[in-house]
Amino acid sequence: QFLYDGYFAGKVGIGTETLSTKLTISGQQELLQLTRGGASDTKWFFSADAAKLYIAEDTSATANIKLTIVDTGDVGVGTVTPSAKLHVVSTVEEVLRIESGTTGAIHFFEGTTRRGILGYSNGTSIASGADAGDMVLRSEGSNKLHLSNGGTVALTVDVNENVGIGTTVPSYALDIERVTGEVAIQLQARDNSSNTAIYFGDNDDADVGSLIYNQASNYMSFTTNTSEAMRITSTGGISFGSTGTAY
Repeated sequence: QFLYDGYFAGKVGIGTETLSTKLTISGQQELLQLTRGGASDTKWFFSADAAKLYIAEDTSATANIKLTIVDTGDVGVGTVTPSAKLHVVSTVEEVLRIESGTTGAIHFFEGTTRRGILGYSNGTSIASGADAGDMVLRSEGSNKLHLSNGGTVALTVDVNENVGIGTTVPSYALDIERVTGEVAIQLQARDNSSNTAIYFGDNDDADVGSLIYNQASNYMSFTTNTSEAMRITSTGGISFGSTGTAY
């Protein structure tokens, strides 16, 4: 017992006479307790068994284990049986928080080759065209980006920015395929009054042509060169031009 300052010039062993470092602690379960000393102060316990190191906070080494490190390299937070390199168990929605400055991301590597990035951008840091604060999911090089459901690819974005639904080799800007069953696109205005439309455009005019269904009057109009060229009325009549007679 030291009443005042003291030091050991050599190695120190606790629970062992075989010393390999400046301080060697050996024993079953609870090895080290850290506390500031007050009755209400948090106590931290470091303990170990044959295969795991535990860090606990409470009144004993086994009462409230916060972190577990297995000799295989797996780390558990909130669990003493991690089944992956990092295994986090929590009862709240926010399980993991990654905080950074104006940009932050997770980079995925295969060896030394980066395969993808998931993060939020400061505008140009992850992908050109993204605005500051946007979330970005990025694949590298000529690799495709896939979204899957139940292990089956449902949506694909390739290096040419073609999007495939039901196909992993899209041939067009939007390529929708299905092995069996109807392939359909539904446009629905739920307020029963707003139009549903498809617009056709170029660099000079974003809606130089269109196909519009007027929900309020239940007619369909066809526009070319920014002017209505044909209309199908609610009764099935056809008119040509915006003021033409319906036939």
